[in-house]
Amino acid sequence: MTAEAQLAVHTAAEFAGPMAKECDLVMKGGVTSGLVYPYAILQLAQDYRLRSIGGTSAGAIAAAFAAAAEYGRQTGDPAAFVRLQSRCLELPQLLEGLFQPSRPLAPVMCALKAWSRTKHWSRWIGAALVFWPSLATGAIAGALVMAAVAAGLGGVSPTAARAALPGVVVGTALGSVIALGLRVWRLVFKLLPAHHFGLCSGM
Repeated sequence: MTAEAQLAVHTAAEFAGPMAKECDLVMKGGVTSGLVYPYAILQLAQDYRLRSIGGTSAGAIAAAFAAAAEYGRQTGDPAAFVRLQSRCLELPQLLEGLFQPSRPLAPVMCALKAWSRTKHWSRWIGAALVFWPSLATGAIAGALVMAAVAAGLGGVSPTAARAALPGVVVGTALGSVIALGLRVWRLVFKLLPAHHFGLCSGM
């Protein structure tokens, strides 16, 4: 189920009519708070007329949206709050685009995104596949090593090749795991400290 499917879909009728109660709003800053504010505004606007509205930083942006929607309602356009919600649904995608990791650490960001999109066990596979170049390199190296060992022990006859197949499969899997482990180790213990343990420099 997507995040959008879990949110209530509002209609203009929910915000229409004179509101008997009034509410003042002051919203503080903070990026994550800025994501929550519009939905809180939508809930409050169903029962209250928004009167004195203010905020700082991200809260000021939310205050501007709230004031615009309330102005629309006061001038006979309660659907202004419905349009506010349509903009809210765009925020998660817009916010994700603002966080651009440093190029060496981009695979870590991609792996974290893949890992966080689901609670199913397959998220581990999705996160690992981000490092497919390392997996492919390790698989090829492991297979070649085991094939060379098998050739050295039993020659290159068809019978020896068939006997070597299980070892090649094991070498492929083991090589992938080792290569992935080395890549993750380098990212965590080398690149992350070099970037002050931050994925995004802000540049």
